[in-house]
Amino acid sequence: MNIETVVVQVSRYPKNMAACYTLWLPDDVISRAKERGISLTVDDAASILDAMQHHHDASVGMNWDVMDVHIDSLSTAVAGA
Repeated sequence: MNIETVVVQVSRYPKNMAACYTLWLPDDVISRAKERGISLTVDDAASILDAMQHHHDASVGMNWDVMDVHIDSLSTAVAGA
């Protein structure tokens, strides 16, 4: 998903409608990975964000732990390639 898609989705609703929204950006993923000693590209971060969106579980949410799982998954896949 990209910002343009988010804007289109959100624009369908009245501007004064109550809402709750979480926005993660590539910089969030890259910074988190860096804290854990993992180097990622912007494309890597985009892939992780896509995976987080695709596998989203509303009972778990989107949080640092979920991001870590996806960072680790990508890092393992790259290391095995």
